[in-house]
Amino acid sequence: MQRADGSLQYFTDLPPALAAFDGEGQEWRIHFHVPIFQESFPPLASTQPELLALLAQLAQATEQTHYLEVETYTWQVLPSEWQVPLEASIARELEWLMKALHL
Repeated sequence: MQRADGSLQYFTDLPPALAAFDGEGQEWRIHFHVPIFQESFPPLASTQPELLALLAQLAQATEQTHYLEVETYTWQVLPSEWQVPLEASIARELEWLMKALHL
């Protein structure tokens, strides 16, 4: 979604959205599943800092869940240097999460 001049414009995929980007001071909101182990995707940033803050809050909570869900992302659209076999990709996500949880 792009907000410009008080109006909203929605895109169904990232390539058309990037094609419409003109570099001006517009607000963009993008929902795209990306690896949680990766902090940024220049020129974009991830929500990893917010995820780490949430995990810290969960660790301090008096009532905790016994379940966490790690969503997958579209493996084939990752940059080539991040592409590894599916099993290794899932393991990489879970290893990052375990480290973040200090487990």
